[in-house]
Amino acid sequence: IFIPNISLKGIWERIEAARQPEIEAVDVGPAFGLYEQRPEPDWPASAGSLPSSRLISDPPELLETPMFQIWFTDLRLGGTSFNPYWRTHTYQEYTGHGWLAGETFPQEFPAGESLLTEEPAGQPGAQFRVHTQGSQLSGILIHTGQVVSVSQPAEILWRQAPSGWQDYASGRVQELDYSVRVTWLAPGLNRLAAADEDYPEWIRERYLHLPPDLPPRVIDLAEVFASNYPQPFARAQAIEDYLRQFPYNLEVPFPPLDQDIVDYFLFDLQEGYCDYYATAMVVLARLAGLPARVVSGYAPVTPDPESGMLQIT
Repeated sequence: IFIPNISLKGIWERIEAARQPEIEAVDVGPAFGLYEQRPEPDWPASAGSLPSSRLISDPPELLETPMFQIWFTDLRLGGTSFNPYWRTHTYQEYTGHGWLAGETFPQEFPAGESLLTEEPAGQPGAQFRVHTQGSQLSGILIHTGQVVSVSQPAEILWRQAPSGWQDYASGRVQELDYSVRVTWLAPGLNRLAAADEDYPEWIRERYLHLPPDLPPRVIDLAEVFASNYPQPFARAQAIEDYLRQFPYNLEVPFPPLDQDIVDYFLFDLQEGYCDYYATAMVVLARLAGLPARVVSGYAPVTPDPESGMLQIT
């Protein structure tokens, strides 16, 4: 159990222990498929309201309610494995209690028109059909990877980015049934392990930004990762492994309003659900010099063996 006067050597030893193969990792796969929830009325108004914000309050109610169905109509894997998470929103700014989408601007795209200023060549890609079932997802563009085009007219929300760059926030569609064409990066472990920290300045400014009043023990913990794992991918893996020690639990108390949510999760609660894991991962990554953001959506599911349909609940 952590105490405020933490031992950095002890934390580093705990991280290394968590990375040993004989330690059985807690299954927190669902932690990275975030679920939509509305803020409680007692949360500060300055934190925003959905869909431009995401606050951590009560745990999500995991129901078997059908939300949407997916059918792949074209799949070009290029030798990569494929069982994706399904995205709805991305969030930029950490508030200490949750996330804000940040400033965005809309852009209308006719049906079938490419969203990309330049389509990448040689990357894996796919096309799939979406049938929306859950009313709370009506109008939300559901996708995986990088959206290339949508079969229906779409409104895409972008964040400002320098010329030649695009920073996707979320998308909207009017129909419940539509098809999406996507692509995604597949660099492979060797390239990830050789990657450096030569990030564009605008990405550093946007996706390393954090509140100035973060608790010192959260900062100290991130420094353990930064100082002991000089290679960025190894650093990210170490943070992930560390968080996998905490049990996944939906039955946790309402978080305090007067404490940073990551500090509360890491040092007091030490268990939790999707929002806690993802928020802690991004905050620790940013503190350790790794640009990161939170993405909300749904976790992978097993396709129907006969039809190949993915039923997401």
